[in-house]
Amino acid sequence: MKHELIMSGLLILGNPMMAHAQQTKTTTAGSISTESCSTENILTKMEGLLQDSIQAMKEKLRQDSIQWEKQLSAVTIKGPRSQFRQKNGGIVARISGTSLEKEPTATEVLAKLPGMFKNKDGKPQAFIGGAPEIYINERKVQDYSVVENLPVTQIKEVKVIHHPGAEYGNNVGCVLLITTKKNLQGLAIVENSGFLFDSFVSNNHDLDLTYTRGKITYYAKLGYANWQGKWKEQDITTNYVSGSNTGSNAGDNATSYISSSTTDCKHSYNDHFYWSAGADLALTEKQTIGVKYNGYNIHQPMPFKMTSYAMTNDHVDDNVTGDNKFLYYDWQHHVNAFYQGNYGEKWKLNFFGDFVKLHTEQAQFVDEISEQEARNKFTLLPQSDGTIWGAKTRANYTINDKQTWMMGAEYNYVKSESRTDYTPADKGTSTHSITKENHSAVFAEYSLDFKPFSLRVGLRYEHVDSRLDYLKDETGRTGIGSSENGNSEIGTTGTGAAS
Repeated sequence: MKHELIMSGLLILGNPMMAHAQQTKTTTAGSISTESCSTENILTKMEGLLQDSIQAMKEKLRQDSIQWEKQLSAVTIKGPRSQFRQKNGGIVARISGTSLEKEPTATEVLAKLPGMFKNKDGKPQAFIGGAPEIYINERKVQDYSVVENLPVTQIKEVKVIHHPGAEYGNNVGCVLLITTKKNLQGLAIVENSGFLFDSFVSNNHDLDLTYTRGKITYYAKLGYANWQGKWKEQDITTNYVSGSNTGSNAGDNATSYISSSTTDCKHSYNDHFYWSAGADLALTEKQTIGVKYNGYNIHQPMPFKMTSYAMTNDHVDDNVTGDNKFLYYDWQHHVNAFYQGNYGEKWKLNFFGDFVKLHTEQAQFVDEISEQEARNKFTLLPQSDGTIWGAKTRANYTINDKQTWMMGAEYNYVKSESRTDYTPADKGTSTHSITKENHSAVFAEYSLDFKPFSLRVGLRYEHVDSRLDYLKDETGRTGIGSSENGNSEIGTTGTGAAS
C-alpha cells in the first residue's frame, strides 16, 4: 500500500521524479530503500520542484507579457476623432487633418465654422454678434488681408466665441481665435496670383517669404491688387419731380429734373499695394518676443461726365453739362510688438503694443457749364489723418484643469484730424477739427469648465475721455490757432459691464 501511494505521487509529478525513483529502488523484492524514499525526503523534493515550476511559470508569463506589449506597440488603432469640442465658453474646431483643410481660402474655413456664414462682402460673419474680432496666435488682426493671405494648411485650429467675456469690448459680439502650426526650419516662399473676368477685370498677386533659423523667424510680404472697370461707358439716369403738386395730379408749377451721368470706366480703377515685415524670437522654450510692420496704399480715381436739365411744363429751363472726377486715396502704417511668456505651470503673461498712422482723402473735382449761369469749377478735398497709440497686458492663471482666472488692462490714445478745403476758397466754407480720445479699460474673468457646460463670470470697466476742437478763422481758411478761433467740446464717459 505504501509503495502504491508513493508511485501515485511520483506519477503526478512527472518524469523527473520517475527517473529519480528508478535510481532509489533496491534489489530486495517489493522493498524500497527507506533512506532515499522516506516520506519526509519525498515531500522535501516535491516542494523544491513545485517552487521551480512556479518560478518557471512566472518567467514564461513575464516573457509572454513583454512579447504582447511589443505586438501591441506595433498596432495602430484608427477611429473617428471629434472635429469640434467645447472649451472655456467657446467651440474649438480642429482644421488640420479634416475636410476643412481642403477649403481654398481661410475665409471659406471661417465661414463654415459653427454659427458663422459669409456676408455679401465675402467676409465671415456670425449669425448672432455680427462681424467677428479675429486673432491669430493671440495677436489681433488689424487688416483682414492678413486672414485672406493665410494658407489653410497652416491653420491648426480655430476657437469660436459667440459670447465674448470681459476681456473684449462691449461692442464685440463674436471672437475667432486662430492657432497656426509651428514654422519649420529653413526658407519658405509662397506666391499667389488670381485673375477675375466679370462685369469688371481684377487681378491680385502677393509674395510671402518666411525664414526660420534656430530660435528666430523672419517673415515678409509684398502684394498688389488691381480692379479695372468694364471696357465701356456706363450710363446712369435719374428723374425726379418737384413742385406744388407732384405725381399724377401735378399742377402747373410742377418741375421735372432729369440728370444723366456717364461713368468713364476705361479710366476708373483701383490700385492696392500692401506690404509687411517682421520677426519673432524665442527667448526660451516658454518666452517669445516679436515685432511686425505692415502698411498699404490705395488709389482709386473715378472720372464721369454729367448732363442735367430742368423742365417746367415741358419747357427746358436750364442745361448743365459737367466733366467731373472723384478720387479716393488711402494709406496706413502699423507697427505691432508683443511678448508672450509662461511662468511655471500656472502663469501666462501677454503684452501687446501698437502704433498706427493713417491718412484718407476723398477728393471731388467739379467742372460744370450752365446755360443760365457762369462756369462752375472747383475742387472739394475732404481729408483726415489719424494717430493711434495702444497697449494691452493680460495675465492668465490656471487654478486646475477646470478652473482659470484672467485679468488685464488696456490703454489707447487716438488723435484724428479732419479738414475740408475748397479751391477756390469762395466756393465753400473750409472746416478743420481735431479729436483726441483717451480710452482705458480693466477687466477680470473667472471660468469654470464642467463638460459639456462651462461657466464664465467677468467684469470690465471702461473710461473714455474725449475732446473735440473746431478750428476755423473768419476768412473761411483753416488753420490751428488758439481756442478763441473755434469751439471745443469735452466729454468723459465711464462704462462698466459684467458677463
